[in-house]
Parts: sequence; C-alpha cells; structure tokens
Amino acid sequence: MTTSDPLMAALTGQPWQPEAPPANGNGHAPADPLNYTDLTAHMGGTRARPPIHENLIYPGKLHCIGGEPGHGKSTLCLWLLLAAVRRGHPVAMFDWEAGAEHTGDLLTSFGVPAAAVSACLHYFRRPAITWDSDGIEFVMRRLERIRPVIALFDSSIAVLSAMGGRENEPTDTRRMWDTLALICERTGTAALATDHSGKDAAESRYNRGSSDKLAAVDVSAKLTATQQFSRSRDGRLHLTVTKDRPGWLHWEWDITVTRGPLTLDWRATGTPPAAGGGGAAAALAGVLTAAPADIGALVDAIVAAGGYPLKYATARKTLAEMADAGQCQRHPQGAGRPVLWSLPAAPAPVTPGSDGAMKWGWEDD
Repeated sequence: MTTSDPLMAALTGQPWQPEAPPANGNGHAPADPLNYTDLTAHMGGTRARPPIHENLIYPGKLHCIGGEPGHGKSTLCLWLLLAAVRRGHPVAMFDWEAGAEHTGDLLTSFGVPAAAVSACLHYFRRPAITWDSDGIEFVMRRLERIRPVIALFDSSIAVLSAMGGRENEPTDTRRMWDTLALICERTGTAALATDHSGKDAAESRYNRGSSDKLAAVDVSAKLTATQQFSRSRDGRLHLTVTKDRPGWLHWEWDITVTRGPLTLDWRATGTPPAAGGGGAAAALAGVLTAAPADIGALVDAIVAAGGYPLKYATARKTLAEMADAGQCQRHPQGAGRPVLWSLPAAPAPVTPGSDGAMKWGWEDD
C-alpha cells in the first residue's frame, strides 16, 4: 500500500508515490504551463567540474562580456570563437558591431587559415531579425542545423534594440536575456554576448543600463584595456568575472595582447593580500594554505601566530568576500559539515600553442 502524502509516508513508513497528473479527455496528461520539474533527478552525488573553454565559457550557458567601446571586447570574443574553430568545432557570430571588413582583418591578424574559417565560422552580418516569435524560431532552426559550440551576439544592445526594447527598462532587458537563454537551452550552444559599460560604471559590477542584466546571465565579466593595443603597439587587458553561477571560474585575469600573429596570453591574478596588512582579510591570508581547513582551525592558527582571535561571523563573511575576489577557495562538505577554505587552486597553465599562435580548444575535450 502506498500514499501520495509525503508527510504521512514519513510518519507511517509507507512507500510514497506522487500523484499522477489528471488525464484530459483523450487520456493524455495535459501540458503543464508551470513546467513542473522533479528535482530529485538533479540531487545526490558530487557534481563534477564541467569542461571550461579558455578559462571562461561553460557549455550551454549564457555569458556576457561588458566594457567600454574600443577596449577589445570584439577581439577577445573572436579569440574565444577561434579557439574552438582550431579544434574543428562549429561556431556562430551574429555581428551588428565590428562589421565584415574589420572581422576579416582580425582573422588575418590571428593567422587563421581561410579553410578553417569557411568550414567552421558561420558569420551573420547585421541580421535582419525582428526577434518576434517567428524570428526567434528562425534563429533556433538555423543554430540547430549548425550545432555551434558557441554563438556570439555582438552586441546585446543591438539584439535589445531589434526587439524594440530599452536598456534601462528591466522588463525589456529580462526578455532579451531570456530569449538568449532559451536559445542555449534548446540548441545546447554556449551563448556569448557583448555589452556596453559607461565610464561612470568602471567600479560597478553592472554594465550600462538595467541592473537586471547581472541577474539574468550565468556568467558576467567586465573587460578593461589597461594599455590599449593597435596595429603597431602591443597592449594589456584586464578581465574581471563579476558573476559565476556554476562557481568554477577564476575571477581576475591579466591578458597580454601581442602582434605577429595576434595572440592573447592569459595570466591568473588576484592573489591573497599580504599578511600583516591589517584587518581580518590580512589575518586570514596569513594562515591560509593549499590544505583546506575550517574556520575554527584558521582562527586557532591566527592566535598561535600571535594575532587576535576573529569572531566566527566575521571570519565567515571575510572568507566569502575573499572567495568572490578569487583570493581563496571554498570547499563545501555537504549538509551538517563545516565549509573548508584554502588558497586558490593553481589555474591550468595558459600558454600559446606549439605553433606560436594561441591556445585552442575545450579543456578536457
């Protein structure tokens, strides 16, 4: 004998069986507009680290890179696409910003063979899509045929404008991001969109316009040119990840841009603050090691080194902030067990390829 009441099942020990949805007149279960999902299929076990493309891109997720005009967003995004192309993966690029001539010039500078571009890079110049239901369906059908691992939308502002939306209106912004998220879900591609940030937003986590942008995406990052590059000068970029929903990315990167061929070399930054600098962060940084430890052990180590003990709440808040900044690593142990903390794991080395050009391909591919 079974019961459909989970509380009664727990109290009596009877097997529990959820109620089946009522059948319609044809004997079939009706469609559920609420999209009911059985979460037990997503529970249990240790979730494995997903493959990460070039330190930044998760398969099938929605990503946004923001920055001021002229700071290298299009160059960085094209580099990410080409890293997949070199491995023979198809990619797509919807371009309202750079234009075919500039994009072709960048491809030449990267030293990519024309045959690889022709075979794998599906380029759409200023697509005349209105993004109504028919337009969205058209895009999805094309991507389902191409099956790209990454689809670049340069830029999200152009997509929003084509939808008739305004970037300061949260409802319009959410509709645009929900559309791109639906494309990810249905086609399995990783969507990558560029966004604009104003000069007054340089210290903010948000790009220009509605703050709903940060809430809607899986990964958000901001790109800044610390030394702008050109045809005749190398440059330096800094990328800060401001949101990482899956939680596996390093948050701070220095990117060196060199020419001949055009190459982007990534170096992880964001080391813990030096001990003795004052404050809870400095005290914790002085006792963090590569071996994970709980808060009690870290505070004991601070006291053993002659420091003042930290309150548990202060240490927990400080460690969470340091983890968000890439200065330490969080190690959840499961329900009822304390979280452990350590120095950040050393990122996988990021070096140019053996041909002297760029590093290519999906990690763990």
